[in-house]
Amino acid sequence: MAEDPTPTVVRWFTEGFGGPARPGYRTTGPAEGSTGRFGAAAEYARARYPGRVGELVRREILAYEDLAHLFDGSGLIPRLVDDLLADRGADRDARP
Repeated sequence: MAEDPTPTVVRWFTEGFGGPARPGYRTTGPAEGSTGRFGAAAEYARARYPGRVGELVRREILAYEDLAHLFDGSGLIPRLVDDLLADRGADRDARP
């Protein structure tokens, strides 16, 4: 009797199409206590970039906040949050 090929096929399919997490490329998510930072940056992004772009940036930040363990480890969203919050602070300082 031939061996059941299903486990091999399933393994090939899931590994070839983004199946199991690759630990070297995943993040653990926002640090404890930083949740407010992500929400503040998301709302500022919508105000800073009105229209569809601001909404897209807002949604990406909120998705990262909820699902960071599924994102790659590039750190793009945390850097974006830092930049938005720094920009927001600069806007506040520039106002009379």
